[in-house]
Amino acid sequence: MHRVAGLPPVGESPLVQETAQGLRWLLAKPTVGGGLRRLLAKSKKRKESITAEMLKSMVKSVGLTPSLTEVRLLAVCLLAFAGFMRCDELVKLQCKDIVNDEGMVVNICSSKTDQFREGASLIIARSRALTCPVDMMQRYCSMAKIDLTSGARLFRGIVSAKDGERLQANG
Repeated sequence: MHRVAGLPPVGESPLVQETAQGLRWLLAKPTVGGGLRRLLAKSKKRKESITAEMLKSMVKSVGLTPSLTEVRLLAVCLLAFAGFMRCDELVKLQCKDIVNDEGMVVNICSSKTDQFREGASLIIARSRALTCPVDMMQRYCSMAKIDLTSGARLFRGIVSAKDGERLQANG
């Protein structure tokens, strides 16, 4: 009709082109984070951040004679909190990556945020507080009988037996 009236085609109008582009964006094939999901998505609730008080209550809740499983959990949580570590960094840690001295040095070989794969060394200070990550890591290593010179994973599965708990040999 527009041609008959001598007007430019409707599809050439900037308003129509921008509207069509926006609709294509909204109604694109559903992909992760895109398309129709964008239009229908509900806002995600952020997880509550862990605090020092939460860690302190975790340490207090295990009592005076915690199991190896409880000590390992506390060591992981305290080390992650003190070193601002990601889960994949913790999982990749090997026994030889931990160096104990006055404090503790954690050598991270690679990380998601390490663009050049140079690695990093984190210095974790000893606090002598209930939530001291250095003390908890030493407690974990002594309970689990970990050889800090080995190339085995630091945080491995735990096997329960009649005589108590122990780390899995390979993990």
